[in-house]
This record gives sequence, C-alpha cells and structure tokens, in this order.
Amino acid sequence: MGINIKDFNEMELLQLKYQILEEKVSLLQSHTNPFIKPMNDEEVCEYLGVCLKTLAGYRQDGSLAYIQKKQKFWYKRADVEAFLERHYVKAQ
Repeated sequence: MGINIKDFNEMELLQLKYQILEEKVSLLQSHTNPFIKPMNDEEVCEYLGVCLKTLAGYRQDGSLAYIQKKQKFWYKRADVEAFLERHYVKAQ
C-alpha cells in the first residue's frame, strides 16, 4: 500500500517532505553511514596537523581508536573529531 499524494493537503505534504529530509540528514550524519569512507594515516595526520610518529603514539596509548587491516590503519572520522573535542582547551 503506497501513499497517495492526493490524500494530503499542502501542509501535510510539506511535513512529510520535511520528515523524509530529516531522516536522510540523520543517515548522512550517522557514524555507521556506508558512504563516509574511513580516513587513512596521511589524511588523519593532515587533519590533526601531526606527523606519522605522533599519530602512532596516539594509537599506542589508546588515545585514538583505529581499525587495522594487515599493515594499514584506518580511522572513523567521528573518532578523529571526538579526539579533537577531548583535547579542546576553551579560551579564557
């Protein structure tokens, strides 16, 4: 059973479109979104402004979550952003 647009008035149709849009935005922002590819070492280093050795230290001390596949490391963008938030120092 599909939705018949003729059954909605203009306001209800706008509300339905808004709800669909909100669901799409939520999917794009989710941490499990299949369209957001993980970041590699070089991308994370550039994003954080650190060298590979410093990034390796973050992995070793557990500061930054990662995925390891063979000799490659991958990072979820949300984890990198959470790392930045944890190290944020508010101005006085």
